[in-house]
Amino acid sequence: MDAYAAPAGDAFRAPKCTPVTLYQSEEKPPAESASSQLAACEGFLAYAIKGGKIRVLARGSATRTLLRGHSQRIVDLAFGGGAAGAAASLASCCAGGRLCTWTVREGPGGDEVAHERGPELEIAGAVRLAWRPGPAPPPALAVAGEAG
Repeated sequence: MDAYAAPAGDAFRAPKCTPVTLYQSEEKPPAESASSQLAACEGFLAYAIKGGKIRVLARGSATRTLLRGHSQRIVDLAFGGGAAGAAASLASCCAGGRLCTWTVREGPGGDEVAHERGPELEIAGAVRLAWRPGPAPPPALAVAGEAG
């Protein structure tokens, strides 16, 4: 018996899927192998694009925005918070060591993704970001570098 076969008489229904983007990742150096150029939370999806830019999509409406703050390739992205309908914190770092933070939220009516730029730091060798889990304020961001 095939566990994946539809029972007799039942029509197989594929889930409805709507593509929102085509994404081609770039090869990363070994030191960045654990990093991610994609980040997701309940309300948003973010991915790095050429030129150090970041595209953010609202998962519910597929509206999007473009974040500019880096001049080099993005090496890691991480969301903190971001429950559906709420604002989310996004952190990113680039190959040059610039760490940027943003607050993103879906605009009224779901017709835009609003963003507000937060604090920035220069951290040489930053390759991995992680937000403290859970809803407890204040948000805390951990940054790991090439030396650990």
